[in-house]
Amino acid sequence: MVWHWVAVLLVSGLFQTAPQDPPDDGVLRPATLERVVDERAVARCRGAIVGFSNVPLECTADETGSLRQCELLTDNRAAHRLKPRFDCMAAAVSVFDESGAPAAGATVRITFDGPYIFSED
Repeated sequence: MVWHWVAVLLVSGLFQTAPQDPPDDGVLRPATLERVVDERAVARCRGAIVGFSNVPLECTADETGSLRQCELLTDNRAAHRLKPRFDCMAAAVSVFDESGAPAAGATVRITFDGPYIFSED
């Protein structure tokens, strides 16, 4: 009986996988970038809209690090009707790399999440 459990442990150890590296898809995750948010601009863009959560966008940082050319990553029609507002809020965000330089040309995914504006990805 003991040999049975020893064999089970040995076999299960053979099938454990090593931790996966993050995908190399060219998308920089917020954890690798410093994010600076102009809260007043975000509030102005948001206006009186309420009730939105989990609105994912993928944007490209311009030469100053400001997020532009955003694409909504949802099929939610209500979110698409508010896209100009989400674009405006995204433009109030600037991203910088580890050296402090603007992350120009980087593709960045962010999620707007209701009253907190950004979810922690």
